[in-house]
Amino acid sequence: MYRLRRRAFGWLLGYGYERHRAGWLLLATVLIAGGLFLRAEHAGAMVPNVEPPYADEPCGQVHPCFNSWVYGADVVLPIVDLGQDAGWRPRGGAWPHLRWLLIGIGWLLASVFVAAFTGLVQRE
Repeated sequence: MYRLRRRAFGWLLGYGYERHRAGWLLLATVLIAGGLFLRAEHAGAMVPNVEPPYADEPCGQVHPCFNSWVYGADVVLPIVDLGQDAGWRPRGGAWPHLRWLLIGIGWLLASVFVAAFTGLVQRE
């Protein structure tokens, strides 16, 4: 188990010498999530959490307008609340499962990133 954990931190942080790697991976995950949710939007899989009372009501009044890039950042970044995740949800197929997977990856990478820059993960 120790060896597995050491290799994971070695890959993520360069054994403490390249602490910025986790930040770049977190940024890449945000961009990938934005692209994936853009595909979900084009597939019609993104629906508002609160249905508007009238079908022709524009976004921005009952629910925020959907932005896939902001939604990707809102899902991946753990503490940040940009309002998209509260206003929209994916439905059908693998989209809801993908959302939960990206939430988990975001928590993992953000935790490693914070641990690296606060000194919890150090060079040996």
